[in-house]
Amino acid sequence: MDTIGKFLRTEREKHNLLLRQAAAKLDLDQAILSKIERNSRSATAKQISKFINLYNLNPEQLQVLWLSEKVYELLKEDPLANLVLEKVSNKLKADKMKKHY
Repeated sequence: MDTIGKFLRTEREKHNLLLRQAAAKLDLDQAILSKIERNSRSATAKQISKFINLYNLNPEQLQVLWLSEKVYELLKEDPLANLVLEKVSNKLKADKMKKHY
């Protein structure tokens, strides 16, 4: 799986934007954008929206990538991570079922 940083860097390069140009269009400091692209800093939800708009991205695709990386970072060291994810998945399914009735 590509990281969100690698994905965003690839998108920037597809749009033929230098780091400083993209940073200006995103209203971000160039150093912050560089850290996001290197995965040494996580983007905020607001920044994700800006990336979607600038690069004309599929919102669902980028948000899923962003959220999955946040969850991964939270659980990657935990030996119970898979059990936690299974429990969360079951809760989400149950909540979805409740909303349909």
